[in-house]
Amino acid sequence: MQRVATVFRAHRRLRSRAVSSLAACALGVSILLAPAGSAQDVTPEASPVASPVAEQAAADIASIFAYELDAFPASPVSVRLLRITLEPGASSPMHTHPGPEFDLVESGTLTVTSTGAADIVRGGGEPTTGELAGESLGTGDLVVFPPGIGMNLVNQSEEPVVILSAVFHPVSEDLASTQYTNGDPGAEAFEGVSFVVLGDGIVQSFPEGAATISLETVDVPAGSALPGSSGAALYSLDEGSFAFAVEAGDVQVSRTDSPGLRPNAAPQQEFTLATGDAAFFPDGLVAAPRPDQSVNLSVLRLTADPATALVEAPAEIAFMAPGEETAVEEDPAFTEIGIGAPVVTNTGSVNLRAEPSISAEAVDQLDEGVELTVIGGPEDADDFTWWQVEVTGSEGPVQGWLAADFIELVGGAETEPEVAPELTPEVVAEASPEAGTPEATTRQDFAAGDIVALTDDNVRIRSNSSVNAEPIDVFAAGTEFEVTGDSVEADEFVWYPVTLVDDDTISGWVAVDFLEPAAAE
Repeated sequence: MQRVATVFRAHRRLRSRAVSSLAACALGVSILLAPAGSAQDVTPEASPVASPVAEQAAADIASIFAYELDAFPASPVSVRLLRITLEPGASSPMHTHPGPEFDLVESGTLTVTSTGAADIVRGGGEPTTGELAGESLGTGDLVVFPPGIGMNLVNQSEEPVVILSAVFHPVSEDLASTQYTNGDPGAEAFEGVSFVVLGDGIVQSFPEGAATISLETVDVPAGSALPGSSGAALYSLDEGSFAFAVEAGDVQVSRTDSPGLRPNAAPQQEFTLATGDAAFFPDGLVAAPRPDQSVNLSVLRLTADPATALVEAPAEIAFMAPGEETAVEEDPAFTEIGIGAPVVTNTGSVNLRAEPSISAEAVDQLDEGVELTVIGGPEDADDFTWWQVEVTGSEGPVQGWLAADFIELVGGAETEPEVAPELTPEVVAEASPEAGTPEATTRQDFAAGDIVALTDDNVRIRSNSSVNAEPIDVFAAGTEFEVTGDSVEADEFVWYPVTLVDDDTISGWVAVDFLEPAAAE
């Protein structure tokens, strides 16, 4: 890999959030895809636009680092910029990523070890390449870890170490975003580690071949234009006012208080960024005039600039005049389940499985109301549609597969509660048994030899009388079984042993909630 000179410039820092229980996710950079087919993923027809690098003269652009990759990762690629703080004695366990990681020491002394060749650029000097064994890096030094190379970052000093980290990971269900060399670590392994996510984005299409990765500070005087970019670019707000409307092209806005991807914004959608929030432009950005702005603007700009031009037209934004920020619309929300969507379990005792199959190993069991993020799928198997999800547990993030039947969007539309009718004499008479309405029963009891039928679709027949037992198969409503023994109570259910009427080689257990007497022939 060819390198480009690195220049360090100190600048303001956001206060890190001390969240050691989530540090594994941050350092592992479990980045989520935005759904390509989202209802708000709207790209207008391309039209002739001005040069995306015009009107930059008034801005002060200072390089933090620049580095040339021989080959940018294959699309789609997730992009994240974050600031990591290691307290004295803290470290990140040895791990690998499927894409390159760039770590710039903002302050302190960092000790680095790698399992293969990595590049170090010290304070803008010539790069050196080799396997790192306790290499010491100081302020302004950059280390670049190629894909698949193990990395271990340690603070052996008596002062905190602050790192600006940029990561570019190819996204695929076959590629884990992070793999730990010695198995998944517990939360204690990340004690003293905190982080702030400064921006997320997803590149769906990018030219093959070399690309220059650069991180810069961009200081824009009041009234001057925000410089554009000819490459995929993430603008993270450091200081000032950044309120804009989307005019054209793809724009993704991420929030530092709730990291993760959002759908592409719709045309004319408006945003006001807070410090640490970011706007990502996967196809570049046309320089944006700010004639009405009375305050300076400072951003961190992370750019991936390909050797050959991007295919799609760059985005265009229009800065809002002071006072218009109060009219900002809500961020784009997911209207259906897709990659990147926040979801919640809608029932209890749900098995999180290692693969999209009812016969796959259960890696965890989730209660009702557990919030997760969709990171893959959908996959159709065993008469279910499956989504790959991630949940943060007590020992870090856990990934697995859930059937779509058991999840729903967070904050989705809630159904109105059914209002009971007023108990007039007419209503009472209409609902009485004499009027032909059967009396409600709390539970149907069955005996060995009874023929029963399933009341619902997608009912699991399990190997034992437990919600944790392995499913044998899934059957549709109306499927008939013969009861073969007495009922058993377990996991707050009453279970019956049954055998499939049409195939006596299939036997198992089913909860009585899903059984009714079979219709008489």
